[in-house]
Amino acid sequence: FFSNLFYKRIMMEQLDLYLSIAIKAAKMSGDILKRNFKKQFIIEDKGNRDIVTSIDKASEELLYRYFQKVTPEINFYGEETLGNIEGISWVVDPLDGTKNYVHRIPYFGVSIALCEDLLPIVGVVYFPLLGELYMATKGNGAFLVKNNEKSIFVKKQRILCSSTERIDHCFLATGFPHSKSQLLGDYMSELENVLKNVSAVRRFGSAAYDLCQVAKGTFDGFWEHGLESWDMAAGALIAEEAGCTVSKSDGAPWNIKSPTIFVSNQQLHTKLLDIFSSK
Repeated sequence: FFSNLFYKRIMMEQLDLYLSIAIKAAKMSGDILKRNFKKQFIIEDKGNRDIVTSIDKASEELLYRYFQKVTPEINFYGEETLGNIEGISWVVDPLDGTKNYVHRIPYFGVSIALCEDLLPIVGVVYFPLLGELYMATKGNGAFLVKNNEKSIFVKKQRILCSSTERIDHCFLATGFPHSKSQLLGDYMSELENVLKNVSAVRRFGSAAYDLCQVAKGTFDGFWEHGLESWDMAAGALIAEEAGCTVSKSDGAPWNIKSPTIFVSNQQLHTKLLDIFSSK
């Protein structure tokens, strides 16, 4: 008993250390995003209907250098430079919501997760223009910290998912697989079934934002096809620690390499899965 308790305490202290490192990194990256939001920057094509900006690259370069300095023993896996995702890895999206950023829409942020064997154990998501930083460590709950006009973070509060039970009251978020047209068939079938049954569906253009809003209880659930590891890792942990159920859209266990993600409060999860699969 005592050795197990000691092990848990050591693990909690280690997770807290990595959380503080991730928070500092997110703030530094967020400063870059905020500082350059209305300035001129380079925009390049990087794939099928996908883009990258010089700000994405600058943010990731900062994150890579910082993590290499403070945690050189941990792998780094970022959207722009990729890397090693096996074992224990930092999984980073330096600018989640790039198209929002380019079009001056404030729903964008930096997403940082520490993952072990493809499952997140630390998650931080920071939305610099909204002044909101979401955080979680495995087994210790999810929290929101807001900052004031002087960028001083205050008012830390625990967040919990919604308690909605009725499908016709359900308020969902989603994202379109715009750059992966081969996924549209299954997604559109699900969307049609959902729209026939729930109260409303919204799309904000940032999976990290959607996941954090499910964790906060603003949305009752979120699903999407074709996301990448960096899109989901931190937000999925935050949602799970806020009491949500996280799975693939067919109900199977999820990890950061899963082709789909579905997150909702526990009361709605099975009901919505049935709707996804209905004909």
